[in-house]
Amino acid sequence: MSAFNIFFRQVVQSSLVAPNDLYPRQEFKLPQVLSQEQVHKLLTLPDANIKHQAIVSLLYGSGIRLGELQMLKLSDIDGKNFQLKIVAGKGNRDRFALLPKHLIEPLRVYYKAYRPSVYLFEGQTKGKPMNDRSLQHAIRQLMIQAGYADKGFSAHTLRHSFATHMLDQ
Repeated sequence: MSAFNIFFRQVVQSSLVAPNDLYPRQEFKLPQVLSQEQVHKLLTLPDANIKHQAIVSLLYGSGIRLGELQMLKLSDIDGKNFQLKIVAGKGNRDRFALLPKHLIEPLRVYYKAYRPSVYLFEGQTKGKPMNDRSLQHAIRQLMIQAGYADKGFSAHTLRHSFATHMLDQ
């Protein structure tokens, strides 16, 4: 509608203007966020799979997107500077993300148990990244174990929670 208005005002030089109520503004809803207690419960489940726990811990602890986690290689982890190198993230941009100090040891435990070769989280085939649906399923399984199955939380909820909790601090 805006393009239509600009065309008629500037190109045709007409005073014809379309009414704005044809296309009302979209609603803006705040994203769902887990409380710090809910995140703590999620990250400290006693019977959780080591791999699933590492996935959720890294998503929340660093605030990266699911696709960025999927393509994260072992060579992209800088444990000395506590950084993750995100290669070709959203918008095909490279950036650095935080790697919390307290996640180094759980990631080492995960590495010793699963021995990934190229990607941090590999699927059934060695050297290939874990499928995004499999990552989502792993997150969903932990949400079910924590009792958050019907709340509609997802991988992106962990990203929103990370950002909110960082702002709160």
